[in-house]
This record gives sequence, structure tokens and C-alpha cells, in this order.
Amino acid sequence: MSWLISDGYVRQVTWNEDAELITLMLWGPGDLILGTQANFECRNETSTLSPASLEGHEPTDNELLEALKRQISRSMEIMRISRIRKADVRLLTMLRWLAAQFGRVNSLGHSLSLEDMNLTHQVIAELTGLTRVTVTKGLNKYKSLGQAILMTHGDLLLPHRPEAGLITQAVVMQPWASPSSAG
Repeated sequence: MSWLISDGYVRQVTWNEDAELITLMLWGPGDLILGTQANFECRNETSTLSPASLEGHEPTDNELLEALKRQISRSMEIMRISRIRKADVRLLTMLRWLAAQFGRVNSLGHSLSLEDMNLTHQVIAELTGLTRVTVTKGLNKYKSLGQAILMTHGDLLLPHRPEAGLITQAVVMQPWASPSSAG
């Protein structure tokens, strides 16, 4: 049985020998949590980040394929971000990724609802593999630089910054494609 999320956010984590949480996957509204999650060999736990509504769903083959592609892509991106060495760069990269995946886009940038996702400094620390203190300092730094703007209702605006060298075009690759075979 798979689960379709109609509201809320869910994460899957594992932990290391020091009991530090390691985020494996994040899902949001409209995402399908596949029933095979519990069959992995590694220790893992799936729990809600925020109040969530899920319903049992038997996916079609196409839905299953799309859910697998999305899950592989997200897991790869979470892993890539977690390997960024500079803490402040890792934090901003994760916030931008979260906003692109689960936020709203407007003419100023991406807006991420910290309240809807229940993204406390501690939860952000767990998502990024940083300490809560490092997250708080990093957020304060980015707010002072205008790279993260706290809006009303607990939204965090991450402005578009093409002058900062952000990628404006990207080659979209399937997770299993080699760079030489990409269009």
C-alpha cells in the first residue's frame, strides 16, 4: 500500500552511531509515499514534519514510475546538499531547494512557509546536518544580507539573485543518464 499526501509534510530519516539524524527523503502535498519504504536494510523512520493528511492509494504503473523518479531525484539532491562543506552555503542551498520544491514562486523569488512545514531552527539543523546554533547564526547572517527575508505569516522569502551567479539554465538529466548522453 502506498500513501498519497493531501496536506502536510513527511520526512524519512536514519541515524548514525552518535544518534544524529540524517534526512533521507522529504515529501509534501501531492506526493506519493511508496509502500516499500520499510523494506530498506538500513534503520529508518518515517514521520511527519507537520500535521499531515494521508490516504491509502494504489498507484498506477505511471504514477509509480513518476514517484520513483521524483524520490530518486530528491534523495540525490538532499545527499548532494548534505555534502557541501561550508555550513552557511549548505544552509542557504537547502533553504533554496526547500523553497523550490515546496514553496511558492513570485516575482521576487521563492517563498517558503516555515510555519506550514514546521521548520524550526532545530528541524532545519536536522535537515542540513548542522547544529541549531549554526542555523540560527546563518539565518541571521542571510537576513542581514537580504538573501533571506522574513515575511508575514512565517514565510521566508529567498530572493532571485541572477547577479549572484545563480544558474539560469540547466540541463535536465534523468538520474540514470550519464552527462555525455544528456541533451
